[in-house]
Amino acid sequence: MNSEIDIMLLHGISKEVNANNYYENFINGIVRNLKNGTKIRFHPIDYSFLLKDKEEQIFKWMSKFWNQKSRKWACDYVVDILALMQKDRPLEEGDYYYDLFKLLSDKYNEVSETFPESKKVLIGHSAGGQ
Repeated sequence: MNSEIDIMLLHGISKEVNANNYYENFINGIVRNLKNGTKIRFHPIDYSFLLKDKEEQIFKWMSKFWNQKSRKWACDYVVDILALMQKDRPLEEGDYYYDLFKLLSDKYNEVSETFPESKKVLIGHSAGGQ
């Protein structure tokens, strides 16, 4: 039985992820265990850019505080946590979840239009599982 599967991959928030090779070991592990006749396509998704501007803004706001290296690390990871918080209003463009859902919806629609008969799977880890 031949089946087609399209897998969209999301990792946790990470700095400057190169989605084209970031998932290589994970993909190879899956491919090694596939049954003959299974056609699988992987669609790695890099969404780290959604937080880059926000991280830089928080870093600028805190420019007068302590050690710059420590401050940069803290700003990069504090913004990740703040981005995951749900706002007490409807989401809008520029909100992390709104932008992420749009990115995922666009990718899902693109894959569905190109391969309408395949099974679609989303695999997320850490913040990618949100």
